[in-house]
Amino acid sequence: MTEQTNQFNNRLIRANEVRYLLGLTRTTFYRLRRNGVIPRPIYIGRGAYWLLGEIEAVIASFLEERNLHNEDLSTSSSVPSRQRRPQLVHGRSRQRKGGHISS
Repeated sequence: MTEQTNQFNNRLIRANEVRYLLGLTRTTFYRLRRNGVIPRPIYIGRGAYWLLGEIEAVIASFLEERNLHNEDLSTSSSVPSRQRRPQLVHGRSRQRKGGHISS
């Protein structure tokens, strides 16, 4: 890595920018932080900061998890076919006069 790349990865970012990069709501961000998915912040005074490189590593782990999941789906031979659900009318199944559910 070049020195310029190291400086960029060591840049400190605030919670709003972390949430923006990850595409998370505030609630999901703090839940993932509490569960250890997002690393602990660096506190400077009363402000909480994250290293950009650490957040990029979180994004990379999300991508890796997605790719593993996609590989699992592609190797699975018993993928259930999507079935059509009966239409609902005012909370009830819509039925024909013969008692059969219409599609």
